[in-house]
Amino acid sequence: MRPPDISIVGWLLMPQANTLRERAFCRLIQALDGGGIRFRHDANTFSLYASGQTLEQLMESCKKLEAVKKIPISNKAVAGANANDELVATLQDLGDVIAYEASQAFTAKTYPGVPGVKMLSDEMVGVIITAMQRELDREGFTRSRPTSLLFTLPMERQRALCERRRYWYSQWGITPESWKTGYWDLWDVSSRLMSSLPNYK
Repeated sequence: MRPPDISIVGWLLMPQANTLRERAFCRLIQALDGGGIRFRHDANTFSLYASGQTLEQLMESCKKLEAVKKIPISNKAVAGANANDELVATLQDLGDVIAYEASQAFTAKTYPGVPGVKMLSDEMVGVIITAMQRELDREGFTRSRPTSLLFTLPMERQRALCERRRYWYSQWGITPESWKTGYWDLWDVSSRLMSSLPNYK
């Protein structure tokens, strides 16, 4: 007997999501519609009658899908070269962490870098800060708010911010190499607890 059709958007599964990977999966699901999973970046559905399945069971069912192995990192990867190079909605949690780090770079009493992160050249720090400033300005324009100027931070704080940004991107499985491809893999995302994030509420 065919299980009943369901229509549940991914955020309804959020209460079950405790890790970065689980949250990313919930944000990735656009809908569970008629038993098929539809993804934010992919109009295709995966025929899975998922009625009553837990988040863990759904993730296990989707493990071999290409739709969770090749996910666009930015809108540019989705819409082409003329689009803004901002993170896609699926990476909202990462975006929130980076925004928090940027605010801490201005306000924290001490703001060290991350041990173990490869040393960034002054030129690379400049490239990253410029990209982050562009994103801040875009966000500020959208909300009609003035933005802080990252390049006014002392150089050691700019470097620490860039190191932390690189560290947090790696927690979502995004490395300089995968950034160049424009895609990330859900299974590369850390299984660390959401409660371990610095801005977790």
